[in-house]
Formats: sequence, structure tokens, C-alpha cells
Amino acid sequence: MLRAVDAAWGDPERMSEAQRAALPDFDRVISEYAPESAASLASLYKTRQSLERTLWLFDADRTAIVTRVRELNSELAQRLLTHFANSDQADNYLVRGFVITTDLDGAWEEHFPDYEVPLGVEQWSQEIILNVPSAFHLFVADGDWQGAHEIARARSSAFTTPGLKGWQAVTLAHVEPGEAIRWFDEAAESFAADAAPTTDDERNRRSGSWSSINQQLWAKYFLARARVIESIRTPSEVQGLLHKAVEALKGTEAGWHSGEVSRFRVLINVLARLVADPLSFSADGARREYEREMHMSEETEEDQLALTFIAGATDAFQGFESEPESELTRNRLAHALDALANIPTIGPDVTNAMRPAIGRSALRAALGPIDLTHERWTRLWGDVCRLEDQRGLVVDRRVPPLAVVEQLHVVEQACPRLVPGSVVAVHHQFGL
Repeated sequence: MLRAVDAAWGDPERMSEAQRAALPDFDRVISEYAPESAASLASLYKTRQSLERTLWLFDADRTAIVTRVRELNSELAQRLLTHFANSDQADNYLVRGFVITTDLDGAWEEHFPDYEVPLGVEQWSQEIILNVPSAFHLFVADGDWQGAHEIARARSSAFTTPGLKGWQAVTLAHVEPGEAIRWFDEAAESFAADAAPTTDDERNRRSGSWSSINQQLWAKYFLARARVIESIRTPSEVQGLLHKAVEALKGTEAGWHSGEVSRFRVLINVLARLVADPLSFSADGARREYEREMHMSEETEEDQLALTFIAGATDAFQGFESEPESELTRNRLAHALDALANIPTIGPDVTNAMRPAIGRSALRAALGPIDLTHERWTRLWGDVCRLEDQRGLVVDRRVPPLAVVEQLHVVEQACPRLVPGSVVAVHHQFGL
């Protein structure tokens, strides 16, 4: 019945009917056949695939479908682990993936190639050929890094292709966050090494299939992730590292698509602008690009945090430029950075590393460029000149020497001596 969906293309009502008719057929096979059988595994996989397609083709409850897809991923991965962890073909079931063929007339066969099975590929002719993902691939797709790590540790010798080595390194970056820079860099290097086959033997070994997604998407993404995390160790180099991340992500705007990568690219572009030239970027453009990603893929829990960060940071910098005295009391920049810290691909440590650089940008926006004809700088320069004129009084002993205050904490003890609340307000507002 899934083929009927394509046959009815252009007629949404008939397409929807065909889709609804196909799912009960899959459920019947899943319940009637043994859980380790090729028929049951294929039906479980096709149910998952059909629901993912529903998100693109039909107006449906996206949250319910995404939840169901994750449940099916988990069920298929657990079946593969339970029934095939000790089989002779465990490397395929758990790491590389495997192939199921059927004539839909009762004949089912499984094949176990020695290469990484390309995902999402199937052929329909006299028989149907399905490429089924491994348990490792399913855990990675769901972000179950502990599950993926257990397989990577138990079947390490099966990770032989650039793609598998890349995802193995990504897994290690998540379970060993202290070494994330090294592992993300290693992942980027492995993905970049996934070159197109150049010989017939190589093409035949991959069953004539090759995808450029590792080179054109994942290598760029994880190289950028490494540079952003590096800012935790070297916060003084934040601007340069953000520039490197922006450069690494170039080319991911088109071609292969990942909602995670595209969302990350929008946030990094905004951060780079905030640090380098906060008044030069279009908040509306960034928001529209982010919202477009929300419509193209399922909405995540972090999306509202990202939109809060983009809007809050933009409003704050506009306030620092136009009404700095008033903006200091609103705390909008601090709230925006707090939202950013709760986005998993950024996190609190990276956000804290960014705070000083963003704070300096906020100061520049509040004070403006040095212009001795501007009222702010005229007042400041006048104060400096008056102090300069009175410096000689100290030398002539006409001014008593100031007492030395030991263990002075500027922020905590400034308010009683300066304008009440002003230093503390700046401290909190800029996150310094």
C-alpha cells in the first residue's frame, strides 16, 4: 500500500487513505511473526520509515509521530541486541547494517555485506531490497550515546569505514565531554576522508552506492563544534574561534540537510556577530531562518530557547546603543544568555566562555566609538582633565594621602562609595 501513496501523488485524500491502509498491514506482520524474523524486522523498519514520511507529506500530530518513531527506533535496536549480539553476523546487526530482500510472497532473505550499509536506500522490482540500519545507527539517530558507546566498545573492530569511525568518535565526544574537542576533530577528519569510490572494485564493494553527506555536512558540522567547545579552554580567543566555526559551516546552507546542523549554524552566526559587530546583523533574518528550520523538521524543546536568545540579545544591544542608562536596568542580555546556556549544542560552559567577549561588545554599544565631540565622551573627558589639573596638589602635600584598603572587593563594596547600584547593575547586565 505504500507504493499506492506514490501512485496517488497529487491527490492528498487518496494518498492519506493509502498511508492509513499500509500501517495496519505492518502491525499485523509485527505481531504475527517471530520478533527476530526478517519479515517482522522489515515491517518494524518500514513502519518507522512511513511515519517519518508522514511528517513531510501530511498534516499530522508531529509530537505524537516523533515520539512513536523514537519508540520504534528503540524497539528495533533492542531486538537486534537481544537476538543477534552473539550471532556470527553481529557486526552487521549491531554496527554496519544489513539487507533484507523479499518477493512479498513469503520468501525472505537477509544479506550481510562487509561495508557500511547506506541508509534510506531501497529498490523495488521483482523483489524488494531494504537496507536496514544497525543498532548503533539507531542509537545515534535517537541521541542514545550510552547505548551507542556500549556497542562501540563491544564491537570496536567493526568500525572500519570513515563513516563508522566518524560516528564512533562523535559517540566518544558525548560520553567523554572533557575530551570533546579531540573527538569532534577526529570525527571531522574521518568524515572528510569518506571520498567517492574511484575504482570498479571499490564501487562494487559498496554495492554501487556512495553518499557525499559525510564530507559535505558532518565533517563541517563537527569541525565547527570542536572550535566552539575550544572557547571553554581559551576564552580570550572567542572571536577567532567563532570565525573559524562560521567558516567551517559554509556550504551547509544548501545540499544535504540536518535540522540540528542548520539550527546550530544560525546560533553560531548570531554569536559571531554579537562578539564582532553586534549592530550589523539582522535579527529578523536570523529569526526567519531559524523558524524555517522548525517548519522543515520536527520542533524541539530547545527551539523557544533559541528564539528567546536571538530576540533578547538583539533588543538588548539596540537598547545599549539608544538608551544605555535604561537598558542597564532591564537585564535583557543576561536573560538571553541564560536561554542560550540551556541549548544542548551550546551549553553553559561555552556560554560562560562567551560572556566576557559579549560583555565587551555591550560596553562598546553603550559608550559608542571614541568621539570627543559626543556628549558622553565630553563628560568623561572633562572629568579626566579635572583630575589631571589637580594631580599636582598631591605632590605639593595639599591633599592628604588616601588610605590603602586591603582585600577590597570592587563589586561588593562599590555601592556604598559610588552611585548606588550602578556597578552592580553593570556587573549583572554584562555577565562579567
